[in-house]
Amino acid sequence: MVLHFRLLQSHRKYVIHLYRASHRNILRQVNSKSLQRAIINLLHNEASKNTNNLSSWHVFIALTDLEKLNNHLMNNEMEQVIQIVNDYGEKSNCKDPNIDKSVELIKRLTNAKELNDINRTNQQSPEIVRDMFILDRYIKKLQNLDKLPTIIPKQTKRELFMPYALHEHAKMKLNIIHNRLLKGPPPVYLTKTVMGKSDVWFIRSIFNKKKNQSKSLTAILMTERKRYQKWIDFINSSKYLVQMSMYEGIWDHYLKSGEITKINLDKLHSDLLSKVHRFTSNKTGTLEDLVKKVLANQEANNDTLIQWLLPISEILYRLEDKELKAQTKFKLFKTKLQDPNNKIINIYKKRSQLLYELNVTRYKNVVKDLPTVDIFSQTQNLRSIMKRHKLWSN
Repeated sequence: MVLHFRLLQSHRKYVIHLYRASHRNILRQVNSKSLQRAIINLLHNEASKNTNNLSSWHVFIALTDLEKLNNHLMNNEMEQVIQIVNDYGEKSNCKDPNIDKSVELIKRLTNAKELNDINRTNQQSPEIVRDMFILDRYIKKLQNLDKLPTIIPKQTKRELFMPYALHEHAKMKLNIIHNRLLKGPPPVYLTKTVMGKSDVWFIRSIFNKKKNQSKSLTAILMTERKRYQKWIDFINSSKYLVQMSMYEGIWDHYLKSGEITKINLDKLHSDLLSKVHRFTSNKTGTLEDLVKKVLANQEANNDTLIQWLLPISEILYRLEDKELKAQTKFKLFKTKLQDPNNKIINIYKKRSQLLYELNVTRYKNVVKDLPTVDIFSQTQNLRSIMKRHKLWSN
């Protein structure tokens, strides 16, 4: 029998990848925060609306339009992007006020002269948007201190206050760098993250933070997280398995002897988990002896129930044993990392020291050029000097 496309793993994987790629492209290619929110709101709405859509034709059209949207985003074709989102906004019968606001916002942006100017002159660069944000923040700060009037012409803002705003921002960054250099070289230290019952230790430095984190470390963390989640899922489902096996065992024993065995299943399950955990650590006796003790506590120790409960106990033991081995492995790894002769830590420390010395040299070169700073000069303002000496990062 042919499966519906919703049940195909390849379809689900493709949709998820395309949806995530759309999010990334919107945040990367659209520099207007308002426009980002508007497009993402409509994307969320269409995704939730089509989640249970059984029409293959409608889903095919929606996915095709989403591919077109991504292509336009990658080519920076903002007018086509807004046209697609506008069309979907007009087709939508959704009463969600947030979606209606997004559609109205996109229409206003489409008709605005500023957006057309941005598309024609390619002024929607990240640097321009960032500078305008710095300017607005600088002006609001002065207005809150009653040092500037509420209404200021745009031309005055850009020509008069923009150099002061950028200079103030550059001074703040230079001060941050100065304070950071006073603290010495970037630290290299051991840190950990908890993955289930295990503490995964690793080296952290300025070179492997956030996006620069080792791919192998990321893979280890993801593998451990999935493994522990499987362990939790089975522990949660084991209660049901124990109950079903005991029902079968009680019925089987009744057919053989005519006796009905009374068991507190909740207590039996918790007792079994705790004893398997201790057995995994100590490994004294056998699993069959363990099951006999668990059933003896319920005054239900007979061969039929033992045979029904033993397979589940073996599975629980294997999972507990894997968990114990993982804990042991990460403890040994921590011991290796803490070794004073660890070459990896020494390499990171040397790199941190070299980077620190390089930044100190760059900072001193900037300080030498400070007397020549001209706020209104394009080549001799504080930002350009810091960029020239490679002390500026966006």
